[in-house]
Formats: sequence, C-alpha cells, structure tokens
Amino acid sequence: MSNIFCIFFINYIYEALIEVDKISINHKAISISNNPDISDLLKFDQNMKRILFSISFSLIITIVLHAQETTTNNNFKLEIHNLIEKYLEARQTKDTLLLNRILTSDIDQLVSSGEWRIGIDECVNGMMRSSTSNPGNRKIEIDKIRLLGLDAGLVDARYEITNADGTIRKMWSTFIVIKDDARWKIAAIRNMRYNGS
Repeated sequence: MSNIFCIFFINYIYEALIEVDKISINHKAISISNNPDISDLLKFDQNMKRILFSISFSLIITIVLHAQETTTNNNFKLEIHNLIEKYLEARQTKDTLLLNRILTSDIDQLVSSGEWRIGIDECVNGMMRSSTSNPGNRKIEIDKIRLLGLDAGLVDARYEITNADGTIRKMWSTFIVIKDDARWKIAAIRNMRYNGS
C-alpha cells in the first residue's frame, strides 16, 4: 500500500514540476516583453524546482522507511505467533526439549493458582506437572501482539483447557517475549482465570 502511495506521490510531484515549468514559461514571456533581463525570474524558477525536489525526496525517503518498518513489525509478529504455537505444541506433547529451546533461562511464570515458578527448570517441571494433572486439550488464541521495540513484545491470549468431561477451563495468558541470539523466546508468562465467554 505504501509503495502504491509512493508512486502516486512521485507522479503528483512530476506533474507539479510540469506546472511550474508552464508558469515559468508564461512569466518569462511576459518578462521578456517588459524587461529583457530575466535573471531574477530564472533564479526563482530554479529555486522553486529545488524546493519541490527536496520536499519530494524527503517524503519519499520517509515513506520507504515507514514501509520497511511496517514490514519488519509484521515479520516480527509472525515470528512471535509461531513461537506461541510452538509453546502450545510443547505443552500438548510434553516436549521438554522444545520448551528448553523456546524459554529463556531466567523465565518466570505465575499460574492461575497463584504459584510462582522461577527459572527454566522450575517452570518446565511445573508445566509437566500441570499437563499431567490437567490432561485436557489445550488451545491458545492470540488476542493481540504489542511490540515494545525491536527485541521485546507483549502477547495477550485466551488460554483454554477442554477437560475429558467436556468442561472448559478458561484463562487469560500474557507472554513477555524477547529476542535472544536472533531468536524469539518466552521470558515470562502470566495466567489468570476469567468467567467471560
């Protein structure tokens, strides 16, 4: 979308420069009939073109940088989305190796019961205990991803566990994610029970 806007804008500036040329030619014709010395008018003509070119160049650079930033943010959000999917996969399959790859070493987790888990070993062990005591089907639906820079983000999600008897345990989950060695990892998790639909 930004690239299309950029093309339209360049075309607009090009047409504006043509109009400046037309105005300048008319002014020159009038000036020649009244005053053979048109050096001031030529300088004005050149200055107008220079100003228009400077404005257009600055705006084009701004548009290009904004487009690059938008692309980067979208790529980051996709990577973070994939990270949460891997977390869900690890919880469902009790894959401790995968958990150790996607969690930071100093991760901490606050679960809905009020238990604090500090450090990756305590968190992974607690997750395995939880998966054993609550063996239902897990689902994480991301509500929003908020980037806090180029190497940190906040993920809010709905976390549901469907039990064997059909009852559903509903929670909110918030994940703090950071970029560690060029890879996104989960640095903190907060779970909270809620009664909403």
